[in-house]
Parts: sequence; structure tokens; C-alpha cells
Amino acid sequence: MSESSKPRRILIPSLSLAQHAQEFPITLPEEFSKHVGRVLRMKEGELLEVCDGEACRWLTRIVQSDHDAVVCVFVERLPDAPRPFPIYLAQAMPKADKFEMILKHGTEIGISGFFPFFSERCVVKLKPNKVAQKMARWEKIVREAARQCQRADIPTLCEPATSKSLGAVLPQDAVRVVCWEGATSLDLKGWLSQLQPGTFQAVVVVIGPEGGFSTEEAELLAQDGALVGLGPLILRTETAGLATAATLQFALGCFGGEHEGALFCSNE
Repeated sequence: MSESSKPRRILIPSLSLAQHAQEFPITLPEEFSKHVGRVLRMKEGELLEVCDGEACRWLTRIVQSDHDAVVCVFVERLPDAPRPFPIYLAQAMPKADKFEMILKHGTEIGISGFFPFFSERCVVKLKPNKVAQKMARWEKIVREAARQCQRADIPTLCEPATSKSLGAVLPQDAVRVVCWEGATSLDLKGWLSQLQPGTFQAVVVVIGPEGGFSTEEAELLAQDGALVGLGPLILRTETAGLATAATLQFALGCFGGEHEGALFCSNE
């Protein structure tokens, strides 16, 4: 199949493809039927790649398409979607709706998971009884962003932690890089040059709030990682994490960097 004829992809996390393997034809859930029929405007006879959020993929053909119901028949099982090298973002909670923007655009550039946390200088506060409501909204934003950019998976999203408890919830097999304007002895390029391929399984990027980290907090967060600067310019909190993650995506091969397909991107 040529790249120009590559079928559209729809991500349906509620659909277990393994469970439905013998149940074709299937009717897509209402929300996704509307997206395929009304937004994508796909017609009968067109091919549609269906993913379940766990990298499992089926190629299907649409046999019925209207605004409220899309019915697909099985064509073939596709190879599991390749998983990019895991890059996680630990983001100190910013003001207003900036975190929602970070979730949306971070999902689009391939961030594998988000770990919000409250640092010393965070202005925003979140009452315990509001956590579930916020999490529901954030999870919806991540799902919709994953669908929009045609990801085959959905990034993980953890409940907000604190600076002191953050280390306990971060992936233990990841190297940690804390981006801080006070770091003068090492920059991101220098840190990348020190990495040894095959010695780590993921990267966690840690970003502070609008007021930045205090020296004590930055050193605490970098106890199991590195403190790095991002150059002479001071980036906004909503910019720093995305810029760093995108730079790492390129350097580690997932944006067509020099190591593409070698050590950092796998199907495992």
C-alpha cells in the first residue's frame, strides 16, 4: 500500500480488538461513528485502520456509513504499531488552562505520559475534592488529541503529586533530566552527548512552574538525574517541556534524527 493511499486511523480505547476478532462486522461506538462519518466523512468501501490503544491494529473496510452508525468488516490484522522511545513529562502545575494546552500538544508530539505535580512556587492550587473532576477533563483532552493526530496509543496520565513525592510515581527505569534556568554547568546538548545507548529505558523531562524552581527544590528533583539548562533564553513553562521533548524525539530518532530506527525506537 502506497503512502498516499494509507488508510485513516481511528483509536477506540474501549474496543478490545482481541475480544472482537471473531465478531466482525462490528459497529463502531456512537462517538467514533460520528467522528468517522461526520468529521472524516468516510464512505462505504473505504479502508479504515482501527486501533484499541494497546498498539493492536486491524485493517477494516467500511460497509455502512452514515452520521450515526459506521459498520466495518475485517480485512487483515496489521503488525502492532511501533512504539517510540518513551519520553515522559513531569510538569509543575501552571496557571489557568496552560496544562490543558501542554497535554494536547504534548500528546501530538508523541509524549508517552504526563506527571503533573505541585512545586514550591506553583500559584495554582487544587482542592482534593476537585481532583477527580480535573482528571476526567484532562483524560478527555488526551484521548481527543491522540485521536486527532492518529496515534495508535494513549499517553498515560497520573494524578498530581508533589515535588517530594514525584520520584515515587515516576518510571523507575527512566533517566531524569531537570530543566532549570539556574543550571550553568551542563546544557541539554551536553547531557545528550553523555547518554549511553542501551543503558536506560525511558527519559523523564522535569519542568518547573512560572516562577521556576528554588535551588533546593531543583537539587532535590535532580538527585537521581541531571540538572540542565536550555540555553540563554528563559522559556515559558508551557514552552519548555514541549521544546525539550521535541528535541529529545529528534535526537533519539523519532523525528527522523540521526539514530532513527537503530537503538531508540522499537516495537517492543
